[in-house]
Amino acid sequence: MRYERTIIFAVIGIISILGTAVASSAIAEPVIGIPILIPTIPTAKSTVKFSVDVSGDDITFVRLNVQECNAKTGICHQTQNLTMSKISDITYVQDVTLTYTDTTYITYWVAVQYGSLWKDGAKTKLNLSTQQPDGNQTDGSGNHKKTPGFELPIVVVAVAVSLILIGRKRY
Repeated sequence: MRYERTIIFAVIGIISILGTAVASSAIAEPVIGIPILIPTIPTAKSTVKFSVDVSGDDITFVRLNVQECNAKTGICHQTQNLTMSKISDITYVQDVTLTYTDTTYITYWVAVQYGSLWKDGAKTKLNLSTQQPDGNQTDGSGNHKKTPGFELPIVVVAVAVSLILIGRKRY
């Protein structure tokens, strides 16, 4: 009876140690926050800054996936898979340049590698804004042009003054 108790306590001790080792090696799943975009409603061919908070243990990589699509044609371009940079304990950022002019919406999601496992965040579909003219004309490089025809009244006045002066000299 005495030896049986010793064996039972030894078995319980071994099981407790193994249980503790297994429980401590289990990795908690990371928590992926909602990505923040700047600007909040981008346009095609623009650069968008993504920021997301990810908390958890043993995070190896945080990747941002962005897919550009055209709703009219139903075509989606190849997904950009970018590694995000860690700027604080839980915050990761990445700038993404949208590359296609025919893009009408993007789908994006964050994937996190923790240990040897991956967890994908929720996929989000975001309609892009269409560029509205802002009233300032530019030549494509950001240089502002004057309104076409603005010089015309000055030219007409200069020609009229010239004709008057020439007409006075002749008579």
